[in-house]
Amino acid sequence: MNFNHHFLISMPHCKDELFQRTVIYLWQHNEDGVLGFILNRPNDIPLAMLLERLNLKLHDPYFKEHMVLSGGNSEPEKGFVVHYSQLTQGHELHEPFPQWRSTKVINDVVSITTSTDILEAICEGNGPKESFVCLGYMVWSAGQLESELALNDGWFLTPADHTVLFHTPTHQKYEAALALLGIEHTINDVYWESGHA
Repeated sequence: MNFNHHFLISMPHCKDELFQRTVIYLWQHNEDGVLGFILNRPNDIPLAMLLERLNLKLHDPYFKEHMVLSGGNSEPEKGFVVHYSQLTQGHELHEPFPQWRSTKVINDVVSITTSTDILEAICEGNGPKESFVCLGYMVWSAGQLESELALNDGWFLTPADHTVLFHTPTHQKYEAALALLGIEHTINDVYWESGHA
């Protein structure tokens, strides 16, 4: 099974502080292993502040309240912009975006760009609205994640959903991701749609 464009969701009883209540977007799975971004760990760095460090000024008010995410503990100084592969109007996809200098296209919906030209476009209001910025990423060596999942070691896996990825507030992503599996998470318990877990 290939894990590209999947959500890896920690089980509610997970005790590992790094992974408690986490949703991870898996975006690369090949013979070398798996890469992903934690989607619901704000970095406490406003996007505007990060851009100022890059000598860029945010003019588009849409992003004024956006926070940078802690994508993972590997290369935490490296930045990634996760965004729609195509222009949108509402939630409808239209023509492809212009090609940025360094972009990995995951599929028709999701791309990941690491070059600053996309940040310049975002600052001016010409970049993708459906986007977020991560610092760092998660990595699993070849076969590692497959082994953890085979042992049922604290994870759920489900195909990624673009609404959760781009249109769900950060603090609601965990519950929204669990809901894709028919699980309702509360503070004290977990319920399946068909009854108690």
